[in-house]
Order: sequence, then C-alpha cells, then structure tokens
Amino acid sequence: MNGMGSVFRFQKARWRFALGWMTLVVLFGVTGYMTLAHMSLLEALYMTVITLTTIGFHDVAYDKTGGDPTVMAFTVLLAVFGVGTLAFAFSLFTGSLIEGELRDYIGFHRARRRVYRMKDHYIVCGYGRMGEIIAESLNRENIPMIVVESDLQRRAEIEEKGLTLIVGDATHDEILKEAAIQKARALIAVTGTDPDNLFVTLSARQLNPDLLIVSRALSAEAEAKLLRAGANRVILPYKLGAHQLAQAALRPNVVDFIEIATRTTKLDIEIEEVHVAPASVLVGKTLRQATLLRDLGLIVIGIRRGSDHRMEFNPSAETTIDANDILIVLGKGEKLAEMHTHLA
Repeated sequence: MNGMGSVFRFQKARWRFALGWMTLVVLFGVTGYMTLAHMSLLEALYMTVITLTTIGFHDVAYDKTGGDPTVMAFTVLLAVFGVGTLAFAFSLFTGSLIEGELRDYIGFHRARRRVYRMKDHYIVCGYGRMGEIIAESLNRENIPMIVVESDLQRRAEIEEKGLTLIVGDATHDEILKEAAIQKARALIAVTGTDPDNLFVTLSARQLNPDLLIVSRALSAEAEAKLLRAGANRVILPYKLGAHQLAQAALRPNVVDFIEIATRTTKLDIEIEEVHVAPASVLVGKTLRQATLLRDLGLIVIGIRRGSDHRMEFNPSAETTIDANDILIVLGKGEKLAEMHTHLA
C-alpha cells in the first residue's frame, strides 16, 4: 500500500529493530554475568550498563572472579557488540530528528486521531488547482474535511493551512478507509486523470453506498462512465467554464448575481439549501405562514420535493412545505446560520 502510513510503518519497524537489539544485548549481558561471574541481578545489570555506555566506574566482574579470562573475554565481546548496537540506535534516532521523521511521525498520528473523531466529513481526493480551491472553500465554512494527496512534496503546504491530510493514492481502498470513508458525508474526486477519478468513484461507492460523490471529468465520455460507476454529480470544468464565459458576455448582470449568491464575491449574500426534517416547525405550513423565514429576511427561490425530487422554482406564498423537502433559500450569511440554529 502506498501512502504516508506505509512510510511510517517502515520507520517504526526500524526503530523497533534497533530497540529490540538493544534489549537483547542488555539481556545477553545480564544473563552472561549472572551465569559466568555468579552476580546478582542488580550487579549484572550494573556491569552491563557501565560496559555498554563505556563509563566503567568499577569493574565488579573483576572483583567477583579475580580476573577470570572467560568473564574478561565476555566483557570484551559485550563491549564490542553492545557499543555498536547503541551507536546504531543513537544514529537512527538522531537521523530521525535531523530529517524530521520523528516530527512527521508525531504529526501523522495526530492527524489519525483527528480522523478518528470525524463524522459527516468531506473527503477531497486530489490537491491540484481545483482541489486546492475546493479545500479552501470548505475550510472557510468550517466544514470538517480530509485531503487525500499522493504528492509528498505538497504535504507541508497543505498542513500549514491547517488541513487534515492523508498522503496516499486515493484509488486504493486502504487509503479511503484511512480517511474514514464509512463515516463521511461526501467525497469530491478531483485527481489528475479521468481513470483515477473513475477508480476513486468505484471504490468509494463500494465502501459507502450512501455517500454523496461529486467527480470531475475531463471528457463527455468520462462523464457517462463516472455516473455509471456511482457518482451523484459529474462536473466538466471546460463545459462549465465555457457556459459561464458565454453568459458573462450575454447576461453580465445575471452572472454578477450568481457570483454574489455563490460567495465568489465579498458581499454577504448566499444561496443555501435547507433540509426540512419531519419534526421541523415548518412542516405543514405555507410559505406565507412560515414567519421564521420572513422574520430573518430570507427568500425561498425553490423547493425540491422530497416525495418525487421535483424542483419547484419561485414557489408562491401559498405553497405548502412538506417533510423531507429541500428549500433553496437566498439571504445574508448570518441569517442563514441563524435559521439553521432554529431548525436544528
């Protein structure tokens, strides 16, 4: 399996190997002194430690055996192999500090703890030009999110922005599981190629059948395949961009309004969707009777019916709100947030 997890597992194996050798050398020394020089456990441990650390305060073994050649040879053997083992372990630990491996290892486990606590989060697969903009948009709205990126060179840049990162290939099931895909709300696939986005979509749909999947496609052919693979929405950037360019030339004021409503400008006017839960105070009321919306200065510009997913644009004041409907609401950001508080 690719990814930062495999890198750290390799480093952990090296550290365990070094620690294991150190433990074996100490046990070897203690056992040898207890057997050959008939020392107590404390004396044997003391002799082993001063030999390995080259301190050499007091040669207890010499006092015990009167300079037994066997014990002296054992001490030489222990010093040679033991000091070499300690030097290897020390160089490994020092190298980890210098190369940042220890820092990265701690950061990796912190990220894993954050992922473990996440629920209903978003997973952004790919941190290219589009992935970076998507991540910034989600982060700006304080939406819990995990970035999956295979390029180690971008790790520092992503983490400096306070984003939770998993380094690895998103086409692998293990990487998606590390991103807690079973608990995620949505996945956005914006990797570099259509085949990769297709693999990500297939894997994500198998791992979480209820997941909302939005994928980028670079061709119309890929769009159809991604939809068949399980994507809920497929976006073709070139098609969307071309349409927006045409509209900007034909209907510039309409485009300005859409930019305001979709937060691409600094004006605090937004379009939000609101799910009407069965226990909501809005159920069974007409838009005229839904005083909460009016008091907050919100405008309902559309309703997607929960029963048949039909979209009603510009509903009249006498339109009834039903359970599981989705209201498309236009208004100021703080008022939309307040509405969510009332309906929570």
